[in-house]
Amino acid sequence: MKATRAFRILDEIDDGGSGGRNFPYETPNRFSNTQCPVGDEWGVNQENAKRAAEGKNACKPWVLWSSFAYHESNPDSWLFDVNNHNGWGDHEDY
Repeated sequence: MKATRAFRILDEIDDGGSGGRNFPYETPNRFSNTQCPVGDEWGVNQENAKRAAEGKNACKPWVLWSSFAYHESNPDSWLFDVNNHNGWGDHEDY
């Protein structure tokens, strides 16, 4: 005997499009073309606070450096929501 189970996220859920996911940090409003530094790959430790104090946009985490990096990343490891960044579409594992 074989049993299968499927789940889907209801369109009616008002979750801001996150698919019910929770992320530990808020997504920055705007990103610069500057890559986040080694040791602060998402800019959440000090880099983005420093950049904001200088009037600059957030640094770009490695998962946003290219479409390939985005699609090869794991949304479960994202520190903030970057789904469909740059119009690259919903991540297949989102």
